Amino acid sequence: MEHGIDLEYSIKHFEKEIRYVNELLQHMKLEHAIGRKLVKKRSNYEKSISILKGNKESDYDSELPLTSLRANLYQLNQQVEVIPEAQVIIDQINYVTKLLKDGKS
Repeated sequence: MEHGIDLEYSIKHFEKEIRYVNELLQHMKLEHAIGRKLVKKRSNYEKSISILKGNKESDYDSELPLTSLRANLYQLNQQVEVIPEAQVIIDQINYVTKLLKDGKS
């Protein structure tokens, strides 16, 4: 699927989050409740990347990935007056937010 906006920022953001989750999982038992939640979290980030690449996903909860992006959006909105270039990333995040909400099955 071809998008009218660059999705690279969001894809890189989700890949970074997946790396963080994987690092945590190295020190945790998957049988533990937190370990299971982390696996689900990682799965939702992976599905977010898949949706951004044009695929449809089932059993997908967009709330966690969207919350993660919104945190970045909040920080960028605080900086846009000082760093006008941040507006490009803000526009990308707004687009991805809508895309992920629509891609949810």
